[in-house]
Amino acid sequence: MGKDNEYAGAVDASEEAAVGDVDAIEEEVVYEPVEEVEVVYEPVDAQIPVSDQAAAVDAPLGNVEVVEAVTGPAGSVLDDAATFIGPKADYYIPQFQKLEASGSMFSWNWAAFLGGPLWMLYRKMWVYGLAAYAAAMILNTVLPGFGGLLSLAIWVAFGALGNWAYKNHVETELAKMASLDPATKRAQMATKGGITWIPVIIAGVLMLLFALMMCGLGAFIGLAGLASLK
Repeated sequence: MGKDNEYAGAVDASEEAAVGDVDAIEEEVVYEPVEEVEVVYEPVDAQIPVSDQAAAVDAPLGNVEVVEAVTGPAGSVLDDAATFIGPKADYYIPQFQKLEASGSMFSWNWAAFLGGPLWMLYRKMWVYGLAAYAAAMILNTVLPGFGGLLSLAIWVAFGALGNWAYKNHVETELAKMASLDPATKRAQMATKGGITWIPVIIAGVLMLLFALMMCGLGAFIGLAGLASLK
């Protein structure tokens, strides 16, 4: 019994010592307050101000700085222009950018020079094409001797101003479509943009017939003049 009492007392003393050690450890621990960090949440997809969006829509295709600032290098404005232009967009968009950067109206386009009003009709520039076509016909009819030279001067103007005229045409049409929903815009681009051959073929045939008629008229006048010689 005595040994048992001694053992129990030793256990109790050991437990008291352990508790005392824990209390000592707790007393040594210094608790410091955790600093609160203020978290500022910013929206990931910040909306572009309406004024900047309007500037991107109204900006000329060649004004890359305005387009890139709002839409990025492959911005929707240039994408829409490429879709509207269709074939040879990789030629025309750099030409538009050069014209915008230089502030000039002049750059050379062989297709516009060789095709004249036919090129404009091919690019669906109806107003420009029909006006140039009518002007060429009238000049050759009213001034048969000088009409050809004037027509050549007009063709040179086509070559020098064709890219500028087409740039204005594309920008004007895209501005009209700016507020349309994507599906309607794509349909409008397919209708008003791209190329077409039907009016080109019709106008080409009419021009050929007109040239033959003028040649026939000239031959008739020449023969009548020879017959009247005495």
